[in-house]
Amino acid sequence: MSGGGGGTSVESADVLLASRGHSAELGAWVVGIAFGREGRVCAFGLGDGTVRLAAPGQPAEQWTTVAAHPEGACLDLCADARDGALSGGDDGRLVRVAPDGTAEEIARYGTKWVEHVAAHESGLRAAAVGKAVHLLDAKGAALKSLAHPTTVGGVAFDARGKRVAASHYNGCSLWFVAAKEDKPRVLEWKGSHGPIAISPDGTHVVTAMQENALHGWRLADGQHMRMSGYPSKTRFLSFTAKGRWLATSGAESVVLWPFFGGGPMGKAPTELAGGDGVFCTAVACHPAQEVVAAGFADGLVVEVPDTSRIVELSEGELILMPPPSFTHQRVLDRVYSALKVFVEQHELGVTAFAPLSVRLWTGKIREPDALFYTTAHQDRIGELVSGPPDLAVEVISPGTRKVDRQDKFYEYAQAGIVEYWLVDPDHETIDVYTLDAGVYVLWTSARQGDRATSKLLPGFVAACQDVFA
Repeated sequence: MSGGGGGTSVESADVLLASRGHSAELGAWVVGIAFGREGRVCAFGLGDGTVRLAAPGQPAEQWTTVAAHPEGACLDLCADARDGALSGGDDGRLVRVAPDGTAEEIARYGTKWVEHVAAHESGLRAAAVGKAVHLLDAKGAALKSLAHPTTVGGVAFDARGKRVAASHYNGCSLWFVAAKEDKPRVLEWKGSHGPIAISPDGTHVVTAMQENALHGWRLADGQHMRMSGYPSKTRFLSFTAKGRWLATSGAESVVLWPFFGGGPMGKAPTELAGGDGVFCTAVACHPAQEVVAAGFADGLVVEVPDTSRIVELSEGELILMPPPSFTHQRVLDRVYSALKVFVEQHELGVTAFAPLSVRLWTGKIREPDALFYTTAHQDRIGELVSGPPDLAVEVISPGTRKVDRQDKFYEYAQAGIVEYWLVDPDHETIDVYTLDAGVYVLWTSARQGDRATSKLLPGFVAACQDVFA
């Protein structure tokens, strides 16, 4: 999308890693990662039962190896209540790993697996073992055990530590931690529910389901929320710090659902950093800033610092586009409205406008300001990412002139987009290019008093005096 200013090219992951970070081959699957609340260490829970501790800036050869589960595997890991990490294993042990590498057994549950763990800064801890969620205090003393109808699929505390939620078959249960009588509020929805999250303001609960979808509940009135369209299972979901967005894995991009203005129902999600046909496998939101970090199946890790900005992918680099100007949006609205009316009146196909991710080819994701698919090519339209349209429109902003007139000019031609409209509010011009033997040739160039016409859509015109009025 052409925004109201210059885009910023984010350094490639390899450059960032080489200049700012460290990497290590750990020799086992990483099943969980958590920064301690004290900020001194990052903990990696591994399938071989160890937890690796890495301090910021510390070379990989100096990372500490902690035998948290010497006779089993780490199944889940989270930040502990105050510092360090909390680990659950298939050896039936709940283990605290301190920042100095000390491992302390908090509880043991026989031969049963500790599959899910959670902790709150107040000192509360939770361990999901089979059908039960065990709550413990800061000293490791057992507070209570909460029984569920089936095996627990995920557990989470709310922001204040007043409630704990556990997912299970046919829904989830919401408990008040300090209640004298343990009677949960059961939120029902048929099916198997896994990872679970509570919004920071405590108004919504969302679970990832066995099928490729999310289900949520608005606690004020029990309203159901269905979020679908995923090509694979969602295994990670995380609310942004202010609760405005829910970031999720399970697609070829980071999928964010809006939880403002009435919630996500009837709204399309925002997609970040999609491309290459590689699935996003993990996401995590910063606890204080509106930042989303995401990991992809090919090992790429990206951090997007502002979820309100359009993101394009170009040859492995993320291009962050600033919010568009008022003039940009006004001009786009006029062009798009005219295009939409013409297409619908003549039943020619489908129109759409940004944000909508378009994969030009593997490794190249763009978001044209407006686009049109002929009826014959509607099979290119995807729920989250679509193929090249037949017509693309870009409204030029001062900082995107080179991208729109050079980079996208060649990319759109290479992708086979039949017609490309370049609308320039600063010069009040509309240039229309059509594809001829794989390259664009100028079809019409309209100035004040002129009308731009389309070769692809005979009869469609856009008058400069109307577009730039």
